[in-house]
Amino acid sequence: MARHRAPGEAASKRRVASWPIALLVTALLVAVGWVGWSWLGNEATKRAAAAAGNCPGGTVTIQVATDPAIADIIGTETVRYQQASPVVNSECVKLKVTSINSAACAYALLHGWDTSKLGPKPQAWIPDSALWVNQVLAAQPILAGDTARSIATSPVVLAMSADAGRAVQTQAFPWTQVPALVAQNNGWAALGQSGWGQFTAALPDPAHNAASLLAITAMIDPASPQGQNPVDAALLGNADVQRDLVNFAGTQPSISLPTTRDALVALGGAAGVQSAPFSTVPTTEIALYERNLGRDGLPRAASVLDEVRVSGTTAVADFPFLPLTGDWVTSDQLSMAQHFRDFLETTPEQTQLSAAGLREALSNQHPNPSPGMDWGLFSPAATPTDNNGYQLLVSAWANAVAQSH
Repeated sequence: MARHRAPGEAASKRRVASWPIALLVTALLVAVGWVGWSWLGNEATKRAAAAAGNCPGGTVTIQVATDPAIADIIGTETVRYQQASPVVNSECVKLKVTSINSAACAYALLHGWDTSKLGPKPQAWIPDSALWVNQVLAAQPILAGDTARSIATSPVVLAMSADAGRAVQTQAFPWTQVPALVAQNNGWAALGQSGWGQFTAALPDPAHNAASLLAITAMIDPASPQGQNPVDAALLGNADVQRDLVNFAGTQPSISLPTTRDALVALGGAAGVQSAPFSTVPTTEIALYERNLGRDGLPRAASVLDEVRVSGTTAVADFPFLPLTGDWVTSDQLSMAQHFRDFLETTPEQTQLSAAGLREALSNQHPNPSPGMDWGLFSPAATPTDNNGYQLLVSAWANAVAQSH
């Protein structure tokens, strides 16, 4: 027989069953509120810490590989950057600068990075020319963490001993005059120095030296005296151009000159033009300035070299800043590389770069003292740095070297 409940008894049991649920809901709300409040408090603490220059996320290091000519300058800039206690994504930024030849860095990025020889793989790269960036990205576009942007420029000039510089600077000296001088047995006679003999121009392999490539382009281009036309098969197939390349190749010094810096060292070791192994070498202005002061990683030159600015428009090195990406670069490191690049592009730092020897449109400051340098005005040419032109010129130079032997 079924048991009948009284109305009061049923109501009492329903009230007893509901209070644990209410208690549980209240506890959950308190817990969720506490978690949310803690998260907001933690975020506020992180932001306050970041604003104060602290690093709740720790310190992250990024490597910046730079051409030797600007390693000293970028090193100084990293000190200025660190003094501002930069914080990116709640992490403090620590920069380390490595001086690496631009061509060697390009090769290593494409063919394998040897940390035992080159140090840690970089998260940012500042070569002397977009030539190297274009070469790398033509083969591995995935390596670009962002667009490469020029942080400053430097014109390509001729470095000479002081006596040679004085002789040349008394007259207009266009790039296209150099091939004719090299072709003569007594090229210096055309410059009023008949007792000095042959005029020779060292051209460290353009396959690995941007200054050589840019200078050769300016010297051999018959249609445009300052090398504004692109390097193509038609230009390099010109009989006069081929002759000029063979003349240059046949008069190269016998000593090994792997880089433009090596050539500057060799030229600066002589007391004058008649004891020098060659008459001149094309170089970026900043590389010459740093060489004269011994700030490019090698001891100071025995003799100061003169800057000879070639008349007419001038090819320039553009020093692009390329943030890199890959399996060795974290998203935070990429952000930090971009942050440092942005810092270098600010007006105060552009002024600092100009005062250190680079060219910057908004500033006309130059280093003082700067022995051998004149820092004169120049008209920049459209610099041919496309990868196809580079490959064609490298091949043409190799053929000229083979013919000259």
